Amino acid sequence: MQETTMNKPLRRKDRELTVAEALRVINESDFGVMSTVDAQGVPYGVPIHFALEGNKLYFHGTASEDSRRALNLQVNDRVSICFVRHCRVVQDELSTDYACTIVSGRVCLAEGEDKAKCINALIRRFAPDNSPERNAKELTESLHATKWWMVEIEKVTGKCRGKF
Repeated sequence: MQETTMNKPLRRKDRELTVAEALRVINESDFGVMSTVDAQGVPYGVPIHFALEGNKLYFHGTASEDSRRALNLQVNDRVSICFVRHCRVVQDELSTDYACTIVSGRVCLAEGEDKAKCINALIRRFAPDNSPERNAKELTESLHATKWWMVEIEKVTGKCRGKF
């Protein structure tokens, strides 16, 4: 069996971003695409809204135990998440300018104090101007249908072409 490619060096070193720049791509992205695999190794990618705080990415999703993502995470808690900050086709060069980041890590349900951190991080990112009362009302109405997750980041890599 082939060993992991997780630590394979970036081929285009001239396009490599620093960790700080890669984290900036994440913070400036509207969403990420999280990839999981099932028990047979079949990949599945799903867009997520997220909040990055420290070495953790927080996101939420359906509370359904039989969603594809939940089933995959029961078998393998490792994920890869791709973020793209901008993408612009450069027609004359038959190329594309972009900035992207890939995060590798492990996912677990956010419970207790971690759940509160997750919820508050997502509120700060997506509803900073709402009143605390409105956010509390929305949470109360949707808590039964939502699970809160966190990714412990193990590796961050980023690259870009063009201005960043």
